[in-house]
Amino acid sequence: ELSSLRRAIRNGGLKCLPAMAWLYLRHISWALRYFRHRMPQGSSPKEVLDFTFGPAGQLIVPSQLWSEIEPLLTLLHQKKIQVVVEIGTKFGGTLAMWCAVAHPEATIVSIDLPGGIHGGGYAYWRTFIYRRFAQPKQTIHLLRRDSHEMSTLEDLKKLLQSSGIDFLFCDGDHRSEEHTSELQ
Repeated sequence: ELSSLRRAIRNGGLKCLPAMAWLYLRHISWALRYFRHRMPQGSSPKEVLDFTFGPAGQLIVPSQLWSEIEPLLTLLHQKKIQVVVEIGTKFGGTLAMWCAVAHPEATIVSIDLPGGIHGGGYAYWRTFIYRRFAQPKQTIHLLRRDSHEMSTLEDLKKLLQSSGIDFLFCDGDHRSEEHTSELQ
């Protein structure tokens, strides 16, 4: 949160603080309302989409379009995936969906960079909400780390032990090609 705040002040000056405070309070109020509702776990893809694009829509926001994500969600629901890794969680829309359609005992890992340059990196308080996405016997790991770091890969390997990954969703680094080559 502090790195996001510093970046906002650096880019927009102190005049952006009231708007940021207002948005933060709005998000907290949405979170409190979310606790009255719960993601329909193990439900049909349509029910999951209805919830994510409906009652949860102000707090849990998928970046994808319904028409883009529905066929994928249907396929994943049929396959009952066991191990899911998502790179780039932001507002948690797709993370919520993966938890809802994955196997009831699946392992789900989210990797997201705090204060990411493209709006990623959710606030710490969102971890309490994201943990509620998991079904009772699912295991969810929220790694608020840089996916480019070798230590993140090593920690992911430790979490998954010898399991492979059934589904990898990469929606994290949106830098242009010229910047991506610097990372290699």
